[in-house]
Amino acid sequence: MKKLLLLLFFYLFINVPSALAKSCPKAESEAYDGYRDAKKAYRSSDLSRCQRYAKKAYRHLSYAESCE
Repeated sequence: MKKLLLLLFFYLFINVPSALAKSCPKAESEAYDGYRDAKKAYRSSDLSRCQRYAKKAYRHLSYAESCE
C-alpha cells in the first residue's frame, strides 16, 4: 500500500504542472489538497483510514488533472 501511495505522489507532481500551465486557478489548490491527503494516507496506521485518504487524494488529483 505504501508503494502505491509513493506512486501517487510522483504522479501528482508530474501531472499537476501541466494543469497549471493551462492557467487553471483551482489546479494548485487541488494539487495541494491531494498532497495533504496522500501524506495522511501514508502516515496512517489503520488500513481503512489509509484507503479513505488515498481515495480522497486520487479524487483531488483527478480534479487537478481535468481542469480546463
